[in-house]
Amino acid sequence: METLEFGSIPLPRIYNPYADKVNTTVFARCDHTSKSGAQTLASRLEDYWRQRLGFPNAKFWTEKQSDTGRGTRYAVRSNLVDGVPPK
Repeated sequence: METLEFGSIPLPRIYNPYADKVNTTVFARCDHTSKSGAQTLASRLEDYWRQRLGFPNAKFWTEKQSDTGRGTRYAVRSNLVDGVPPK
């Protein structure tokens, strides 16, 4: 099995039929729980759904989660219903 290196931790490469279209290694190295990381992820997801898949009604946004002992976390939310945006 082919692996990716993340620091000193080897990560297994999972089969992805869209790997030729999406750079999956970029997602593995980003912090998606910080405010800027979550906003970047939301923007990339929205661009992907609108441009590549042709769903102009797909919306993604960030929401602040409750503060934990580890600091503030952010999550990406969407208007997808059962994995499909509204018409």
